[in-house]
Amino acid sequence: MGEGIEGIFDPESLAVIGASKSRDYYFLRCHENFKGRIYAVNQNVEGKQEVIKGVKFYKSLLDIPERIDYAIIEVPKERIFAVLENCGKKGVRYATVFTSGFGELGTSEGLKAEEELVKAAHDAGIKIIGPNCMGIYHPAKGMSFRFDLSMDAGEVSFISQSGGHALDFAILGNMYGIRFDKVISYGNGAMIDSTDLIEYLMRDTSTKILAAYIEGVRDGRRFLKVLKEATQIKPVIIWKGGITGAGISAVASHTGALAGDTRIWDIALKQAGAIRVYNMEELIDTTIAFLKSPLPKGRRVAVISISGGHAVVMTDTASTYGFEIPPFGDQTKKNLSKLMPAIGTNIKNPIDGAESWKNLETVKETIRLAKEDDKIDSVLVEISTHYMLYLMTRNEITIESLYRMLVELKGGSRKPFFVILTPSNYENERRELGRKLLESGVPVFPSFERAVKALKSLLYYKERGGIPVHG
Repeated sequence: MGEGIEGIFDPESLAVIGASKSRDYYFLRCHENFKGRIYAVNQNVEGKQEVIKGVKFYKSLLDIPERIDYAIIEVPKERIFAVLENCGKKGVRYATVFTSGFGELGTSEGLKAEEELVKAAHDAGIKIIGPNCMGIYHPAKGMSFRFDLSMDAGEVSFISQSGGHALDFAILGNMYGIRFDKVISYGNGAMIDSTDLIEYLMRDTSTKILAAYIEGVRDGRRFLKVLKEATQIKPVIIWKGGITGAGISAVASHTGALAGDTRIWDIALKQAGAIRVYNMEELIDTTIAFLKSPLPKGRRVAVISISGGHAVVMTDTASTYGFEIPPFGDQTKKNLSKLMPAIGTNIKNPIDGAESWKNLETVKETIRLAKEDDKIDSVLVEISTHYMLYLMTRNEITIESLYRMLVELKGGSRKPFFVILTPSNYENERRELGRKLLESGVPVFPSFERAVKALKSLLYYKERGGIPVHG
């Protein structure tokens, strides 16, 4: 069903069925920016009540004088079949069913109700997202499942069996400078599931990076076939939920999906070439890396830090994840020896910058030399914010000048250039610097290990012949 669902993302008219005061008109308010005609339906409300300017309430969908392309259904379960019948009469082609109480219950009654729901949708000529889902966040069209999300369109699409993870990734992603093309919470996936959505999004030209939270699939063979094809076109990041015995049991009670054997999933995702992540922070970090960085040519990394002890541990971490910390070329070492003070610094790789951070021009040139060395494929710069800000107060360095330096070094780089901003007692300043850098396209991470994990995902994709997101 991957083909033929594109209309879900480009409706000209939309009706929120069941919009009510008890839910604070949630989905209606979420669509205040909808680029098209919008209507509200509540059998107990009609006429002049105005939640969104210009949006009129109708007692029945059939009372709306215009054609309706898309319906968001948030009525109690006992009314869902009558609503679907009216949607069929009205010519609605697509719908999100927020209502729960179907296959996710794991009972024979719930499974039977879901089968009846699918039959009713088929009979009405409707393709549904759900049930038991949050629906769609598509900024370019003004569609959302949360009223305070950015309406700036991006290049990342995310499909999620969990409504909570869809909400979290959309919210946290916005905080970390990720902008979304489409986010789809598909819940039980009774008619349109992860395989259908991956099949559509892999060909969607506005989706450059595809990510997914998946608990289980109904047709494993078809899923694997589609996933293999998708990974040849763009990066596909998969977070598989239900990887322990208890987790697998929880999957059945959440969406009613078949979680499958963990070992089979491990093999299948590896064979398909998907990038595997294991939690929300890895999902965010990996997405940031693909979105804001070129792919590395190889495993050779330059490590630059303010602290010698940090540099040692960073070297250990990089090596643990399969990276090399090679010595710089002779010319680079010669230039660094002229540049950096002889006391309190180390010009080997890793570079212990220490006292040199008193002068940002020296730091800038140090990083530039490391970045341009032919023996280096990626550059990772750790900034201990509390030490950096201490130096700033003593040497008239500003956060703005540090920000401009890092953005300039990232600009035009043909190699991955990651910045690590470690936790600090200057937390507000650290957060603000990180936010500005991310918004300017510089990949920023709160720890060296998280940066290295993200870099490893880029390398994995590169070594499998992956196509860069940008050029």
